[in-house]
Amino acid sequence: MPDKTSLAISACENAAKQYEDYFRTFTSIDSKGQATATISALVLAAAAAFLKDEHVATLIRAGLWTLLVVVMPPVLSLISLIVALIGSKVTEAVIPFDSPEQIREARDLTELSNDEFTDEHVLKYYLGRLEHWIGAINSIDGVVRKKANWVLAAQLIMILALLSLLLLYFVILATK
Repeated sequence: MPDKTSLAISACENAAKQYEDYFRTFTSIDSKGQATATISALVLAAAAAFLKDEHVATLIRAGLWTLLVVVMPPVLSLISLIVALIGSKVTEAVIPFDSPEQIREARDLTELSNDEFTDEHVLKYYLGRLEHWIGAINSIDGVVRKKANWVLAAQLIMILALLSLLLLYFVILATK
Protein backbone atom coordinates (compact mmCIF):
# COMPACT_ATOMS: atom_id res chain seq x y z
CA MET A 1 0.00 0.00 0.00
CA PRO A 2 1.47 3.38 -0.94
CA ASP A 3 2.25 5.90 1.74
CA LYS A 4 0.61 9.31 1.93
CA THR A 5 3.56 11.13 0.37
CA SER A 6 3.65 8.79 -2.65
CA LEU A 7 -0.07 9.32 -3.05
CA ALA A 8 0.34 13.12 -2.96
CA ILE A 9 3.24 12.98 -5.45
CA SER A 10 1.17 10.82 -7.79
CA ALA A 11 -1.77 13.24 -7.50
CA CYS A 12 0.54 16.18 -8.37
CA GLU A 13 1.83 14.33 -11.43
CA ASN A 14 -1.72 13.53 -12.56
CA ALA A 15 -2.77 17.15 -12.01
CA ALA A 16 0.13 18.31 -14.17
CA LYS A 17 -0.98 15.96 -16.97
CA GLN A 18 -4.57 17.17 -16.70
CA TYR A 19 -3.47 20.80 -16.84
CA GLU A 20 -1.34 20.01 -19.89
CA ASP A 21 -4.42 18.50 -21.60
CA TYR A 22 -6.41 21.63 -20.83
CA PHE A 23 -3.60 23.80 -22.17
CA ARG A 24 -3.47 21.81 -25.43
CA THR A 25 -7.23 22.26 -25.75
CA PHE A 26 -6.82 25.97 -25.05
CA THR A 27 -4.23 26.40 -27.80
CA SER A 28 -6.32 24.33 -30.23
CA ILE A 29 -9.40 26.50 -29.60
CA ASP A 30 -7.24 29.61 -29.95
CA SER A 31 -6.03 28.37 -33.36
CA LYS A 32 -9.62 27.73 -34.44
CA GLY A 33 -10.52 31.25 -33.37
CA GLN A 34 -7.68 32.67 -35.45
CA ALA A 35 -8.77 30.60 -38.45
CA THR A 36 -12.35 31.80 -37.98
CA ALA A 37 -11.18 35.42 -37.92
CA THR A 38 -9.15 34.86 -41.09
CA ILE A 39 -12.04 33.25 -42.96
CA SER A 40 -14.40 35.98 -41.76
CA ALA A 41 -12.00 38.60 -43.11
CA LEU A 42 -11.96 36.78 -46.46
CA VAL A 43 -15.76 36.72 -46.55
CA LEU A 44 -15.74 40.44 -45.79
CA ALA A 45 -13.34 41.02 -48.69
CA ALA A 46 -15.48 38.91 -51.02
CA ALA A 47 -18.58 40.83 -49.99
CA ALA A 48 -16.74 44.09 -50.64
CA ALA A 49 -15.83 42.81 -54.11
CA PHE A 50 -19.50 42.07 -54.81
CA LEU A 51 -20.46 45.57 -53.65
CA LYS A 52 -18.33 47.04 -56.44
CA ASP A 53 -20.62 45.40 -59.00
CA GLU A 54 -22.91 48.01 -60.55
CA HIS A 55 -25.76 45.53 -60.47
CA VAL A 56 -25.66 45.53 -56.64
CA ALA A 57 -26.71 49.20 -56.58
CA THR A 58 -29.81 48.18 -58.49
CA LEU A 59 -30.46 45.39 -55.99
CA ILE A 60 -30.17 47.82 -53.08
CA ARG A 61 -32.85 50.03 -54.59
CA ALA A 62 -35.09 47.06 -55.47
CA GLY A 63 -36.48 46.54 -51.98
CA LEU A 64 -35.91 45.56 -48.38
CA TRP A 65 -35.24 41.87 -49.04
CA THR A 66 -32.59 42.47 -51.65
CA LEU A 67 -31.06 45.16 -49.44
CA LEU A 68 -30.79 42.57 -46.65
CA VAL A 69 -29.23 40.07 -49.05
CA VAL A 70 -26.59 42.66 -49.98
CA VAL A 71 -25.90 43.84 -46.42
CA MET A 72 -25.92 40.49 -44.59
CA PRO A 73 -22.57 39.04 -45.78
CA PRO A 74 -20.34 41.96 -44.77
CA VAL A 75 -22.24 42.61 -41.53
CA LEU A 76 -22.21 38.96 -40.44
CA SER A 77 -18.57 38.49 -41.38
CA LEU A 78 -17.61 41.61 -39.45
CA ILE A 79 -19.57 40.41 -36.41
CA SER A 80 -17.89 37.00 -36.69
CA LEU A 81 -14.49 38.65 -36.89
CA ILE A 82 -15.21 40.75 -33.79
CA VAL A 83 -16.52 37.76 -31.80
CA ALA A 84 -13.45 35.69 -32.78
CA LEU A 85 -11.18 38.53 -31.66
CA ILE A 86 -13.00 38.77 -28.33
CA GLY A 87 -12.48 35.02 -27.93
CA SER A 88 -8.77 35.46 -28.57
CA LYS A 89 -8.57 37.83 -25.61
CA VAL A 90 -9.85 35.18 -23.16
CA THR A 91 -6.56 34.22 -21.50
CA GLU A 92 -6.79 34.94 -17.77
CA ALA A 93 -5.87 31.51 -16.36
CA VAL A 94 -4.00 30.88 -13.12
CA ILE A 95 -0.48 29.64 -13.79
CA PRO A 96 -0.05 26.05 -12.65
CA PHE A 97 2.79 26.65 -10.24
CA ASP A 98 4.51 29.40 -8.36
CA SER A 99 8.21 28.63 -8.82
CA PRO A 100 9.56 31.23 -6.35
CA GLU A 101 7.17 30.02 -3.65
CA GLN A 102 7.93 26.38 -4.42
CA ILE A 103 11.69 27.07 -4.30
CA ARG A 104 11.31 28.91 -0.98
CA GLU A 105 9.32 26.04 0.52
CA ALA A 106 11.86 23.47 -0.70
CA ARG A 107 14.74 25.56 0.64
CA ASP A 108 13.02 25.85 4.03
CA LEU A 109 12.63 22.07 4.13
CA THR A 110 16.30 21.49 3.27
CA GLU A 111 17.36 23.83 6.07
CA LEU A 112 15.70 21.64 8.68
CA SER A 113 18.02 19.33 10.57
CA ASN A 114 17.66 15.59 10.04
CA ASP A 115 16.03 15.32 13.46
CA GLU A 116 13.42 17.99 12.60
CA PHE A 117 12.74 16.79 9.04
CA THR A 118 9.84 14.35 8.88
CA ASP A 119 7.67 12.72 6.26
CA GLU A 120 4.92 15.02 7.49
CA HIS A 121 6.89 18.03 6.18
CA VAL A 122 7.15 16.45 2.73
CA LEU A 123 3.48 15.51 2.77
CA LYS A 124 2.47 19.09 3.67
CA TYR A 125 4.70 20.36 0.85
CA TYR A 126 2.96 18.17 -1.73
CA LEU A 127 -0.49 18.86 -0.33
CA GLY A 128 0.25 22.58 -0.76
CA ARG A 129 1.25 21.88 -4.37
CA LEU A 130 -2.02 19.97 -4.85
CA GLU A 131 -4.07 22.90 -3.57
CA HIS A 132 -2.38 25.13 -6.11
CA TRP A 133 -2.98 22.59 -8.88
CA ILE A 134 -6.68 22.46 -7.98
CA GLY A 135 -6.93 26.23 -8.35
CA ALA A 136 -4.99 26.22 -11.62
CA ILE A 137 -7.08 23.40 -13.13
CA ASN A 138 -10.36 25.04 -12.10
CA SER A 139 -9.13 28.32 -13.57
CA ILE A 140 -8.03 26.93 -16.93
CA ASP A 141 -11.22 24.84 -17.16
CA GLY A 142 -13.28 28.04 -16.94
CA VAL A 143 -11.06 29.86 -19.42
CA VAL A 144 -11.21 27.00 -21.94
CA ARG A 145 -15.01 26.89 -21.70
CA LYS A 146 -15.32 30.66 -22.09
CA LYS A 147 -12.93 30.75 -25.06
CA ALA A 148 -14.70 27.79 -26.67
CA ASN A 149 -18.08 29.52 -26.37
CA TRP A 150 -16.76 32.70 -28.06
CA VAL A 151 -15.07 30.74 -30.84
CA LEU A 152 -18.13 28.56 -31.42
CA ALA A 153 -20.33 31.65 -31.66
CA ALA A 154 -17.87 33.20 -34.13
CA GLN A 155 -17.88 30.02 -36.22
CA LEU A 156 -21.67 29.87 -36.33
CA ILE A 157 -21.88 33.52 -37.38
CA MET A 158 -19.17 32.89 -39.98
CA ILE A 159 -21.23 30.02 -41.43
CA LEU A 160 -24.21 32.36 -41.68
CA ALA A 161 -21.97 34.94 -43.38
CA LEU A 162 -20.79 32.33 -45.89
CA LEU A 163 -24.36 31.23 -46.59
CA SER A 164 -25.49 34.83 -47.02
CA LEU A 165 -22.57 35.44 -49.40
CA LEU A 166 -23.68 32.43 -51.41
CA LEU A 167 -27.23 33.78 -51.44
CA LEU A 168 -25.95 37.15 -52.65
CA TYR A 169 -24.03 35.41 -55.42
CA PHE A 170 -27.15 33.53 -56.55
CA VAL A 171 -29.31 36.68 -56.41
CA ILE A 172 -26.78 38.55 -58.55
CA LEU A 173 -26.71 35.70 -61.07
CA ALA A 174 -30.49 35.38 -61.12
CA THR A 175 -31.13 39.09 -61.66
CA LYS A 176 -28.55 39.79 -64.38
